[in-house]
Amino acid sequence: MNPILLFLLLSCVAWGSEIKLSVLTSVKNGTNEIGIGSRLKFEDVTLNQKIQTTFIGFMKNHETFGDEILLLDESSGDILMVDAESIKGHVIKKKMQSVVSPFDQSGETCAAYALFHFWRQLSVNAPSLSSSLTSTMSYESGRLKFLEESITNYYMGRISYLRTVMKKYAQRFGLKCKESNFKDPKKAIEFIVSKTLNAQPVLIEFNLGPDMDESKHVVRDYEINIQKDSRLWYPRKRGQKNTGGHAIVAVGSFEYLGQPKALVLDSNWTEARIWDLNKYLDFKTAMDEVSFHSCE
Repeated sequence: MNPILLFLLLSCVAWGSEIKLSVLTSVKNGTNEIGIGSRLKFEDVTLNQKIQTTFIGFMKNHETFGDEILLLDESSGDILMVDAESIKGHVIKKKMQSVVSPFDQSGETCAAYALFHFWRQLSVNAPSLSSSLTSTMSYESGRLKFLEESITNYYMGRISYLRTVMKKYAQRFGLKCKESNFKDPKKAIEFIVSKTLNAQPVLIEFNLGPDMDESKHVVRDYEINIQKDSRLWYPRKRGQKNTGGHAIVAVGSFEYLGQPKALVLDSNWTEARIWDLNKYLDFKTAMDEVSFHSCE
């Protein structure tokens, strides 16, 4: 068969597939019955395919397309983006840990977008934490206004430190924010894991080396079988050329093959990425250039 026709046929089958999920082991995170790190059996009834997966988030996508379930295929290490509407059964009715869909930045504005993603994720994880934050993030107009405000505050308001802007928002929303720094990368990893396991996002700022890394965890849109860009940014290693600053948000953590991983939102892409924590935060990393921001 013509390979193009075969691809289209398989894509159409996947698009109309009946998907079932069942819980193998659940990880409760905050008020979520199924938190990031829960293990689920994925079954495509139409294709007679069964896969063991790790649940890594219910991706809320208010502005563009529908919501997606993010699953890590435990055999291949690929991230499967599955339309929430295509999943049948009682699992989808349980409270699953949500992850906001990142906006891709316009120009070199990663710090402002990281601020936006952090506060939006915090509002999703803990809607009762701050009524004013929840109100701000409940409507598209409020979210867009907050994003514009973040760009203005950081790039046009001459506030060149994230901790200063974070403090300003903390006062506005009645919360307390803290900047943390670690010489020991193991302590930094423990910090990310402890915060995200309590459904608290962590904003991470760092300097970049000259090159991106190619992630081993390829993002695939399950219904149309399209592979997304697999590159990601990570902190500069000592001795590498400093090519500028960057900021991302860690929103979840879990283990894969015995190694700690973090699910991150990076404004260079509209899909979540997986950080290999032991790889990107080790004793070669320029840890004095890495800062971690959290609020509660």
